[in-house]
Amino acid sequence: MTENKGWIKPGEVRNPGGRPPKTRALTAILEAEGAKAIDVDGARVARKRLIARLTWELMTTGRATFPDGTVMQASPKDWLETVRWTYGHIDGAAKQTIDLGNARGAPFRVEQNGNSDPNSVADILRVLAEAGVFNATTGEIDSATNDAVHEPGADPEASSVSTGAES
Repeated sequence: MTENKGWIKPGEVRNPGGRPPKTRALTAILEAEGAKAIDVDGARVARKRLIARLTWELMTTGRATFPDGTVMQASPKDWLETVRWTYGHIDGAAKQTIDLGNARGAPFRVEQNGNSDPNSVADILRVLAEAGVFNATTGEIDSATNDAVHEPGADPEASSVSTGAES
């Protein structure tokens, strides 16, 4: 019988450290380029600081003046999108809550953090409907199965399902 030197034997580990974590190449490249300084009005300024300055100028005046003198006027839609984007990165996305009552009138709350897929609340309701816990027609939680969706020790009168990254 021929011995295959390339085969891994049972119990043998050839990469004990595991696969190395993925790097975020684009993030690293953007960060490096943003850290580079350029001349603006006779001073050296990091590109990322210039972008921050232009962003705040756009939000507070409705226009941004670039170092070469070019002025960009924002439309109301672009201004609003810039404000939403900026505050989404400063404060994080807004949390959305949907309150549903069950047959006993007790609340069942589904919370969605803005970082999650916008369809996730609908997905949760679909899963609950498939499990027979949520009646999609009436919008009510089935009181007979409502206790099954609580964690041990949780208040059975107020259950909560949370989606997305927690704030």
